[in-house]
Amino acid sequence: MQKSAAPAAVPHATQVANAPVVHTATAHPATAPPATARPATAPPTTPAPTKAPVVAAISLTSSQASAGQAVYAQSCAMCHGATLHGASGPSIAPSATLHTVGAFYTFMSARMPLTAPGSLSSTQYVNLMAYILERNGYAANGTSLTATAASSSSARLPAP
Repeated sequence: MQKSAAPAAVPHATQVANAPVVHTATAHPATAPPATARPATAPPTTPAPTKAPVVAAISLTSSQASAGQAVYAQSCAMCHGATLHGASGPSIAPSATLHTVGAFYTFMSARMPLTAPGSLSSTQYVNLMAYILERNGYAANGTSLTATAASSSSARLPAP
């Protein structure tokens, strides 16, 4: 009489961090215990909070922008071009600036026009800024732009 073969060894999976432990059997089907698995219990994942980009509000009126257009034609167009795309001076047209409104206004009101820095009135600089804002994608909303608001604004040129 021939001896029957001994049941094959039962390998066990090694547990890896948070991986399920699986037990398998390779013995004769009639004598093999059922395969069992213990589900992994990972802590629930919470998506990282996302922050919406902060877009600083900026106000201007259409009458300020119109008055600023006249100032631009008189004092700026000779260097920055009739369409703000530059001539002997750099472009201040949409997609060309990438400055904050505050930095742009502070620079402009202290150092422009090049031939007579700071020579325009506060109202002229504010109106000029309103015109540049409008040309760079900001819409008039009925609230006047002020020098304080312009100089401290973190809004971007061009508009987001």
